[in-house]
Amino acid sequence: MEPTAFIEDLKAQYPYQFEGEHLYFDVPPGWQTIFRKLVADIDAALQPEDRQYFHWVQLKEKFGTARFYCRFEKPGDSDPGEWMMEMRGHITSYRRKPHNETIYALIKDAENATMSVCLECGEPGTLHQDGWWRTLCDKHEAEYQARHRKQDKEDGDE
Repeated sequence: MEPTAFIEDLKAQYPYQFEGEHLYFDVPPGWQTIFRKLVADIDAALQPEDRQYFHWVQLKEKFGTARFYCRFEKPGDSDPGEWMMEMRGHITSYRRKPHNETIYALIKDAENATMSVCLECGEPGTLHQDGWWRTLCDKHEAEYQARHRKQDKEDGDE
């Protein structure tokens, strides 16, 4: 599904998860099933009275895998969550850990799942790195390499 239509479909089903300030929503086609399941799992995990305090802030690809950032702050929460360091292979990043351990575990499981799913088609994939990180199946990796070889020839780099 086209990314904008995909998010609009989720907004119709789970409007509270997409209300509030946000930076950017981009979920590649191959990861849409993973994110759709995550949204439904979070809906099921939240108490109905807590849903109003949860929303997505940013959804993106970073270093070849997904990053799903949310805000889940109830009135009276004085601490927005501790900063934590995350390691993925050779990549280190920092983010705030949501107070709710269940929500955090669901998000981490979904992000980790994208490490082995092609971002283009959803088939099994491998994390590739050669200056640009991407998780692609064999078919889409071959297409990626062919595009870059052609571009290098056009640029005179070969």
